[in-house]
Amino acid sequence: MTLEYNGHPSKGHWNVALWLDNDETLYRLCQWYLKEFGRKEAARRIANLWKGERTPDGFLFTYSRVYHALDNE
Repeated sequence: MTLEYNGHPSKGHWNVALWLDNDETLYRLCQWYLKEFGRKEAARRIANLWKGERTPDGFLFTYSRVYHALDNE
C-alpha cells in the first residue's frame, strides 16, 4: 500500500484519522473499543456505529478508514 496523503492512503483516510485522533470524545471511544475488542472488531463496530455518517469535513466513516486510523493508536 502506498501512503500518498500525509502518510495515509488517501485524503479520506487522513481526514477520518484526524477526527478520531483529535476529537477527545471520539478518541476515548476508540481507545475503549480497541481495549475491549482489538483493532479489527473495533474498526468494524465503529464503522457500523457511524454507517453513512461523515466527518465535519464530509468524509464517510468507512471500515477501511477507521481500521487504518486505529493502526496508529
